[in-house]
Amino acid sequence: RVAEVAGWLRAQRFDAVLADAAYLPLASARRAGIRAIGLCSLNWRDIAADYLGGLPDMDVVLAQVAAAYGAADAFLRPQPAMPMPWLSNAVEIPPIAATGRARRAAIARQLDLAADECLVLAGFGGIVYRASLARIDGVRWLVPEAAPGRADQSSFAELDLPFLDLLASCDALVTKVGYGGFVEAAAHGVPVAYLDRPDWPETPHLAAWLRRQVPACAIDEALLASPLLADRLRALWTALPARRLPTDGAEVAAAWLTGEV
Repeated sequence: RVAEVAGWLRAQRFDAVLADAAYLPLASARRAGIRAIGLCSLNWRDIAADYLGGLPDMDVVLAQVAAAYGAADAFLRPQPAMPMPWLSNAVEIPPIAATGRARRAAIARQLDLAADECLVLAGFGGIVYRASLARIDGVRWLVPEAAPGRADQSSFAELDLPFLDLLASCDALVTKVGYGGFVEAAAHGVPVAYLDRPDWPETPHLAAWLRRQVPACAIDEALLASPLLADRLRALWTALPARRLPTDGAEVAAAWLTGEV
């Protein structure tokens, strides 16, 4: 497969390969003599080792995968990332995140928010939690789809604004573990309560990084419907403020890809 893809890359006359984070293109680009850059906060060698490391002959497979990643000119690790200490060409770069525009005053008028009412965005990457969200005094939920009969919930559609503008305008984000949600929240200084994913190899690294950037806490799914969720949110709002976060990782990665670094 490496030889086959290398031949195809040469035939297409490509100048460079960017892989996120497939390892076959990186090994093939090296064989074809083409510049190759890996880019990801995780890698499949470490993921496979965590889930499949005990299977027969996996050491050979993992060594092949590691060698393929090592064949790249650089493997860029946008923060937060898995450590990858075995990868000699790993390069840490700033987080990659787009940012939105805070429109809190306009949203408050449109939703008729009380002056002391908190706006909490619930976004779970396609998983919709509606009626299960707890009713909390002084909290208005901003959700993809409002549940019938819930005056404490408002849907994204009511505002017709980009998601990142909504995030930039909220007092907290309730979400699941994931690179995009964590980095975007940190970029806007928004506290985070997140559904834990302890079986994900990248979870401890993402969570530890997030806690250094903004007030954050892990919750379980049952807590979403519990009045105790109010205590977790109030703890986030009384914690230390967020740190300033650089988000120019895309520009840094582009400079590596074009040979400027």
